[in-house]
Amino acid sequence: MFSFENDGLDGVDQLDQLDQLDGQNGETSQAAQPSKRERTRALIRDVALRSFRERGYDATTVRRIAEEAGVSVGTTNYHFATKNHLVQELYLDVQEAHSGAALPQ
Repeated sequence: MFSFENDGLDGVDQLDQLDQLDGQNGETSQAAQPSKRERTRALIRDVALRSFRERGYDATTVRRIAEEAGVSVGTTNYHFATKNHLVQELYLDVQEAHSGAALPQ
């Protein structure tokens, strides 16, 4: 799954930075690049998961997630209907990590 690293940029700056990089690779295939929708969803997800880990569930609000991601609350709700849907993403991350750790090397 596509993920952003925390480099001090807000969400809009991160998306703009990716769009600029897309323009620098003249031969880049659209199929290989995540769409803006996928990038926005990944950004919201990453911001939410970081906030859950740092602040906990109760202190993390959808409004705060949207603000930190640099998107509107409506955009956040478009991608994730409720805060519980975002928590499901955390559970999926934990499940994938445990699954990967359990596989023989």
